[in-house]
Amino acid sequence: MEYSKLLDLDWLFRPQSKQDFFDHIWQKKPKLIVSGRSNYFSQLFDKQSLERIIEFSQPQPPSIRLKSVILDEEVEIPLLPNGRINIEQLRKYYMKGHSLILNSVEDYDPQVAQLARSLETEMGARVQVNSYLTPQNEQGFKPHYDTHDVIVAQIDGHKLWKIYPEDSVCPLNEMVDGAPQFRQATTEPQLIKLSPGDILYLPRGWVHEAETEDNASLHLTFGIHPPLAKDLLYAALEAMVVKYPQLREALPIGPLAVPDNRQKLEQCFTQLISLYAEHANVHDAAQVIDDQLLRRSRSAGDGHLFGDIEALSTISPETQLQRRRYIRAQLVRVDHETIGLKFLNELIKGPNSFQVAMDYVLASSQPFCVKDLPQLEASHQLVLASSMVSCGLCSLTHTRLG
Repeated sequence: MEYSKLLDLDWLFRPQSKQDFFDHIWQKKPKLIVSGRSNYFSQLFDKQSLERIIEFSQPQPPSIRLKSVILDEEVEIPLLPNGRINIEQLRKYYMKGHSLILNSVEDYDPQVAQLARSLETEMGARVQVNSYLTPQNEQGFKPHYDTHDVIVAQIDGHKLWKIYPEDSVCPLNEMVDGAPQFRQATTEPQLIKLSPGDILYLPRGWVHEAETEDNASLHLTFGIHPPLAKDLLYAALEAMVVKYPQLREALPIGPLAVPDNRQKLEQCFTQLISLYAEHANVHDAAQVIDDQLLRRSRSAGDGHLFGDIEALSTISPETQLQRRRYIRAQLVRVDHETIGLKFLNELIKGPNSFQVAMDYVLASSQPFCVKDLPQLEASHQLVLASSMVSCGLCSLTHTRLG
């Protein structure tokens, strides 16, 4: 499979329409998406990938855990005296029935990382990917709900999911210890059996549990953490703090509950609420949230960064570039005469005449030649192209169009 095809939501949801998913399913109801291709996700991640991460990357607790509901015992990840994971002992725990959980797989596997970054870019949300390897006839967790939306990609084996009615609308606090009473006190759960290649979407707040039957199971969960409504209000306030010194003043000294301070607080609070109501701006708030997402972005890790830097001197009008679509980027106004491309911790600046070319790059999904950058003279095309390659927004394809 072509590597770049991993880098979008269309590939993940296929054959489900991405637009249909967000219009009719997202944050509304659980949904099973059957791909009909048993090896679909094994090209992304498999047991060998997990084993290599454990052996060579040596993730440490709490990033890696062992868990079993049936055995009902807490087990620490076994470590050797030198601090490395004791692989043999880990295998024994797995053989005994413990599920092996690896959090933040995107920190260890380049293909999973690129897909996660693509989801972040397309959805405007933070994404964390965890893997779950469960032995046969086992269950890793009690019934619980998550405080974030979850997309489950079944990689190997089968797993039976029990979906109970929604417990809480848009919850912020998770039931840590599970809720066994759901087995007896609620209606019968919806049963969904995942096969390799299937996708299961779970909105936050829906109680669920999952168990294997006569075979082991490996799946990835994509935890989606979008900005919340309260974040919009916080962001508007954060944008105002720079402009209005009243928001930076200290509160009265001493316990705030005493009568004298309470009276001062009430007056202060009334003034601040009035200030917020008059000057809070949704556009400034959206910019703050977008900036936060940009700062959380990650560099490429696709194996071309250093080679591209070494090849900067070879860039010509015929050189072919490819915009790294999984890197979130946006056009920003620097000042009256300057426009900028903002991404990662970088800002590529240019005169206003660069805006059309920068927009062209942001919208690009296909390779393009340096000479294709619109409304720029040749020397400026080379300057912009060199900046985008050296900063990592674009890569050299080392081929020519046509």
